[in-house]
Amino acid sequence: MTENIDVNKIESNWNTFEKLCGKLPDENLGDLLNNFAERLIMCPASPRLDQYGALTLDSLSTPMIDVDEFDRVCDLYSASHKIQEIKKFKPDSDGFSPKTRYNLAGSITGRLTVSSGPNILTLKKEHRSIFKSRFMGGKIIQVDISSLEPRIALGIAKKQAPDDIYTFVRDSVLSGDVTRNQAKVAVLSCIYGGGAWSLSKRLPDNLDSHSVLSSVKSYFNISKLHNRLKREYHQRGLIKNLYGRPIRSGEALVNHYLQSTGVDVSFDVFRSILSKLNEFNFEHIPVYVIHDAIVLDITSESLRGLREIVQDGIYVESVGSSFPVKIEIIKE
Repeated sequence: MTENIDVNKIESNWNTFEKLCGKLPDENLGDLLNNFAERLIMCPASPRLDQYGALTLDSLSTPMIDVDEFDRVCDLYSASHKIQEIKKFKPDSDGFSPKTRYNLAGSITGRLTVSSGPNILTLKKEHRSIFKSRFMGGKIIQVDISSLEPRIALGIAKKQAPDDIYTFVRDSVLSGDVTRNQAKVAVLSCIYGGGAWSLSKRLPDNLDSHSVLSSVKSYFNISKLHNRLKREYHQRGLIKNLYGRPIRSGEALVNHYLQSTGVDVSFDVFRSILSKLNEFNFEHIPVYVIHDAIVLDITSESLRGLREIVQDGIYVESVGSSFPVKIEIIKE
């Protein structure tokens, strides 16, 4: 029934949506609201998740579970409170995990949460070994976008992002006075609103954390972005991310803007990857989205094709930048 709702004319159809809610029993309203929220986020004025070979959260399949590994992990955590979350991945009679249902409206920025089923977002990385491929000789892999929010910030600042942002910041912005990891901490403090005091705990004693933070903010043009967003919020009572999706909060403006835009950029990258895999008939099945990563069940031959597809990164037109990705094998 929700297919008849044109979310591009959401204002005129809100009454239609309310009437639809009134016809359903209470236990169905949660699914309807989540479906409606997903369709709203998928409208052209928001993240552009088109329907042709692209990614929607409902299109994700469920992975097969390695029963022996699942039992081993459950035994390992039998006395822990974490065991209940792990057990949610218990396979059905065909060997598949239950369906994970995501919520696209569960946070201010649109960052994914899980509304029901196994919570892949909180499953420890080392426990993803419970999954196995359904393909003969296949693999479960994770494709991560590198330095997502910093790369978006540079794109917005009309600056060319280097391949390794943190190494560049270490050498060219901070004159080599810090390690790459310390440069990364400084960049993330800048992006996520961390203060000079907390940053000082991670820097050499001879460095002034205020000066380091100021230099990094200047490189990313954070003050300019913050001032623009502040004006926008005062004028409208909200801000909009790069894709036009509203963020109804006046707090942590830069953080919320970059994180919200990051959600949409991630889906653009995933859509591009999946479309190219489909174009070349590479066998694969998307099984999970984990924020800025997508988990695939893929054949060995298709994995070789995927590496060629992503070797130069994925270009995102809205940001005007390419986004490098890393491929990690979760399970052989």
